[in-house]
Amino acid sequence: MTSERFALIADLSPLTPGHLLLLPKAHFLSFAQVARHMPDELRRVFDLVTHLYSQTFGVPVILEHGSACNDDHNACVTHAHWHLVPVSGPDMVDLMREDGLRPVVVSDLASAPWPDTPYYLVGHGGILHICHPATPMPRQYVRSLIGRWLGMQDPEWDYAVIVRHELLRETMDLTAWWQDRCGQSAGSADF
Repeated sequence: MTSERFALIADLSPLTPGHLLLLPKAHFLSFAQVARHMPDELRRVFDLVTHLYSQTFGVPVILEHGSACNDDHNACVTHAHWHLVPVSGPDMVDLMREDGLRPVVVSDLASAPWPDTPYYLVGHGGILHICHPATPMPRQYVRSLIGRWLGMQDPEWDYAVIVRHELLRETMDLTAWWQDRCGQSAGSADF
């Protein structure tokens, strides 16, 4: 599904059914930057995606590793993208704390305290937790959190190690009706 400025795609190596990625079409390093440049469209797109997602997989949790120009040690991909997954947001925050990160609650992403530095985001139930890593974290850290919560052994969560074709097909099958709901024929649906 796409809009003029956003695309929603299935993760090519999903860790669970419903593992989707929301990304801007223009290059941004983080959604903190996206939220500053196009907050209204981001809200509109996210509201629609959340509505459809909730009907199919349950309430999504947003996970992001925002990158920055001066430091790409923390992100595996330095283009803004949100992982939307049906996991426990509070558990994701707890896992980050176990790893020595200190998540803080922010009122909205546009007011994030670190707009141009790397950060990690967990969004659930209208609450945004953001933490700034004091030291470089492993690449694919967000995927590793999801994998740990799902009980995967290291490095089963790594998209370069295991590609889960069956979960990709299942996710695509479960979301096929979204295109009709958005008023488009096969190919892409407009948000």
